[in-house]
Amino acid sequence: MASQSYLTPGTTGDFTGIPKPEAPIAKKDSGAVEQAWWRFFNAIAGVPQTESAVVVGTSPTFYKASQRGQMLITGNAASAVTITRKNTYTPGPVSGYFPMSPGDILTVTYGGGAPTLTFFPS
Repeated sequence: MASQSYLTPGTTGDFTGIPKPEAPIAKKDSGAVEQAWWRFFNAIAGVPQTESAVVVGTSPTFYKASQRGQMLITGNAASAVTITRKNTYTPGPVSGYFPMSPGDILTVTYGGGAPTLTFFPS
């Protein structure tokens, strides 16, 4: 089987270089990322920072991002979500991932039990 990556002199670990243009990105049967591309993406992205649980205050609760990342809102408790940068936006969904930049403010309104908020730094 022919190599699917260009070798990069002096590399260490299991990173073998930039995948060749003809190397498929995903497996046809499962859609999973091919190994050569998976290794490449991990090498250029580096080790991800650890996510952190966000303490949820009374409704509405606010979170101001100190760094770039994504907020994950889970649970069925949220009734409204807004993101404020220069203007305030209502994205529509009340759960899922919400991209954030430093200084962005995420506001979550809920009734009853609180949703779960987890921040994933980029």
